[in-house]
Parts: sequence; structure tokens; C-alpha cells
Amino acid sequence: MMQRAGARVLLLTAVAAAALATSSLTSLCLLRQGIEVLAGTESKLARMNLRRIFYINLERRAQRRARFEKRAQELGLTDRLSRFPAVDGRLLDLGSYPRSVVTEAGVSAASTPPAVVNGAHLTRGALGLILSYHTLLQRIAADQEEESVYVVAEDDAVLEDNFVSGLQLCLDALHDDDSRWDFLHLGYYDDDCSLAPLKGPANRVLCQPIQVYGLFGAALRPRGAAQLLKYLFPLDEQIDSSLARVYDKLNAYAVRTPLMRAPHSTPGNTDIQILPEGFRWRG
Repeated sequence: MMQRAGARVLLLTAVAAAALATSSLTSLCLLRQGIEVLAGTESKLARMNLRRIFYINLERRAQRRARFEKRAQELGLTDRLSRFPAVDGRLLDLGSYPRSVVTEAGVSAASTPPAVVNGAHLTRGALGLILSYHTLLQRIAADQEEESVYVVAEDDAVLEDNFVSGLQLCLDALHDDDSRWDFLHLGYYDDDCSLAPLKGPANRVLCQPIQVYGLFGAALRPRGAAQLLKYLFPLDEQIDSSLARVYDKLNAYAVRTPLMRAPHSTPGNTDIQILPEGFRWRG
């Protein structure tokens, strides 16, 4: 009886050891695969000349921050990711707000907005976002390497599964079609925009923006940032609504299928619009 019990113990020990070895081998294989995926992603990003992915985030929006960073980690983008602290419109002193960024009329409009804002009208939140963009554009424009590429995103944007491969495909198309490109919409409301086709093979993945709403994702080069600083400001309405009037000042494009998506504004998720309880966007 004792011999049988001892044999059973030895058998169970052997099975457990084999299972542990298999588990360790599986874990090692998964780890190796993960490292290879990350290395492949990093290689792609380097070939794109992608310097940084900035996401604009308010200090009080910790949940958005955690969600965006988790998604970036899933896609192997952590090493290129930088949080850009957003200017909080609630805390702004409108008297000292730079009129070189927003006009006097725009600041005045934001100080006394209507009860409901769902569009181009400026609000305190919009002033904060605009000042954040302006500061970030200055930083990008200071890069002396004109081939550098930067991605700017708002913190409620969700990067698609094919973000890296899709971005590479679009940048390759731009390299072949217009090596002097400045600005590329990566995320916008594709149910509320006006786009025009391109001529040639690039039309498969790119198009020409006419009027695009939602600036929650864009790629740009230093020259594009400089052109926006020169021609876009000062603003008298929200920044995405204003872009249409300067597309002719820079080589601007949009991806045909957004590589980032964000929900339409609702009362609980917006810092920019002013919406009553129960409001729902209808396209």
C-alpha cells in the first residue's frame, strides 16, 4: 500500500513538473513573441520618422489618461508617447488670455456663451484647448528636422487596432504623392465632414479635406506646425471649424478611414461644448 502511495506521489510530482515546464516554455514563447512585436513596431515607427505621439489631457481627466496610455501600451507605442498637460479653461483669467491666439471677439464670446453650445461657438473649455494646441504647435515647429513626424491626439481618442500599419501605409502614400506634405487628419467625425478625392494611387488611402469636424487626431511636420501658427491664429471660433479656411495655406490631407475615433459630445463627456442633460447628437 505504501509503495503504491509512493508511486502515486512520484507520478503526480512528475506530472506537475511537466506541466510547470510546459507552462514556463509557453510563457517564454509568449514573452519572446511580445518582444518581437514591440521590436517590429519600433522599427516601423523609426522608418516613419515618428518622433512623438502627444496626447492632450487635463489633470482632472485621470480616467482618460489611464485609458489612452493603456491603449498605447497595447499597440507598442509607449516609448513614443508623451502626455501634454492641457490648459484648463475653468481656471483661465480671460483678461490676460493672449489675443494673438484668440481674438478679442472670441474671448468675449467665450465669457458669455449661450445656454447650449454644440458647434463652433467658443467656450472656456475651447479656449483652454486652443491654447494647448498653440503651445504644442510651437514646440513642434521648433524642430529643425523637417522630415520629423508628430502625432497629436486628444485624450478621448481611441487608436484603432491597425493604427501603426495604417499610419505607415498613409505616410508611404504621401511620400510617393507629395513628399512636402504638412498635415494629415488621422481622426475626425467621418459622419460629419466634406472630403474630396485625390488623383492617382494615393486616393486609395487618402483624400483632400474640405470641411472636417473633430480634431482628435492628426499627424504633422514642423513646417505644417509653423504654417498653422502663421495662418490659423488668432481664432474667433473653435479650432476644428477654423481649419477649413487655411487648408489652402498648407499641404493638408485626411485618411480615408480614420485611424482614431472618438465619441460625439454628450453632457457627461465634454469639456468643450455646453450641453443640457439628455442631449444626444444626431447625425
